[in-house]
Amino acid sequence: MNRACPYLEQRTARHLEGLRNSQFKVKFQTVKELKSGDQKDEFNIRVESNTGGSSFDALSGGEQQIVSFSLGMALADLAETQVEGKSNVLILDECFTELDAINQEAVVDYINSDLRKTRETILIISNEEHLKSLFPNQIHVVKENGISRIKNSV
Repeated sequence: MNRACPYLEQRTARHLEGLRNSQFKVKFQTVKELKSGDQKDEFNIRVESNTGGSSFDALSGGEQQIVSFSLGMALADLAETQVEGKSNVLILDECFTELDAINQEAVVDYINSDLRKTRETILIISNEEHLKSLFPNQIHVVKENGISRIKNSV
């Protein structure tokens, strides 16, 4: 795990930069310093913001969403280093929740520019109707009377 932490920090920073949010700094640690001075093995993620947030919990909901998106992408990158072959599929579930218009645009741009270069298929699950025109191919699923069905495909 100690070797993975610098990799995760670097990949998270790269994703945050691509999302135009490099004000966030994410550090991974495998040891926690106790008040007694002893150390405990514990995987910990520390998030700070140059704009004032000193912990993940101190960030706004949208800031937390951007950091979580970047962390998820970094963990996916790490997982790919551990298997033969590369996955061409990426599934993003409600990645726009809590984001303001500027960060929604940053995520869309990042998906359409950077992520599309490395993924053949990107499945985005979202209830954000105003964003659907920004993605070329769509499957619209509706739920009626407790039954999901495909309404139309574009």
